[in-house]
Amino acid sequence: MKFIEANLILSAVITVFGFVGDLLLYPRTSNKIATSGDLVLTFLVVWLLGEWLIDNPDFSLLVAAFSTALLMAAGECFFHLYMRKRVWEQKETSHTLKQEPNRK
Repeated sequence: MKFIEANLILSAVITVFGFVGDLLLYPRTSNKIATSGDLVLTFLVVWLLGEWLIDNPDFSLLVAAFSTALLMAAGECFFHLYMRKRVWEQKETSHTLKQEPNRK
């Protein structure tokens, strides 16, 4: 399989499993645990699926998997912080405040 096709498949698999993990794991744990899970998931997916999908790679898949996992984990750390502040904890605004009934 060509490198571009394999790269698209790897990206889709990491995106789906990472999204499900972020929805299920992160709200119940800490940022460190969720980011560590993303690092391990990315490393294993790139390494194992890369071995299966890429024919005769001219580079080390272990190095590629490790560097990809480190970059993904760094990005996921900030993404988790964003999700915690902006998505899961709603801040009170004029649209989310309950309006009190008119008092007489």
